[in-house]
Amino acid sequence: MRPSPGKCHRGLLLAVLTLALPATRCLATCPSGDVGSCTSRCDAGDAASCASLGSIYMKGGQGVGRNDRRAVELFRKACDGGSAQGCTNLRAMYGQGRGVGREYDGQDAERYHQQCIAGNAAACDDLGRMAEEGRGVARDRGQAVELYRRACQGGNASGCRHACAAGDKASCRGPAR
Repeated sequence: MRPSPGKCHRGLLLAVLTLALPATRCLATCPSGDVGSCTSRCDAGDAASCASLGSIYMKGGQGVGRNDRRAVELFRKACDGGSAQGCTNLRAMYGQGRGVGREYDGQDAERYHQQCIAGNAAACDDLGRMAEEGRGVARDRGQAVELYRRACQGGNASGCRHACAAGDKASCRGPAR
């Protein structure tokens, strides 16, 4: 019995789509605490595994000591690979001054810009603070307010507070529900 033409077309489409996916998307994230597996997957380009491995180094334990510089390196790799969690953790390390000092650089600003464009409201809020304070980017209060507004519209309460404090009264109502 031959399969119907519709089933063949669906199978062919599935095969083509599978081959078209980037290789990094085909890798599974590492199990929590499995340093060897995380390292292998991160080295192979799995951004989520880099974020998980960075978290292990950030906290220490599971056979590795706390290493803030290594955590930052892994979070940068994760963020560059498209991991929102990697970007969030990198921003947290900057906020705490762990492994990096408190000064952002232009590459970090670009990472946050890309995440903001992709819809990460927390990245928009952080980039707004960078613009307001002139850290890693030129000081630009108008740009900061726009970024805060974007963060607020994306559901970030901190972005709403920052936009409101900067005079954007519409943001004072908080994130849109």
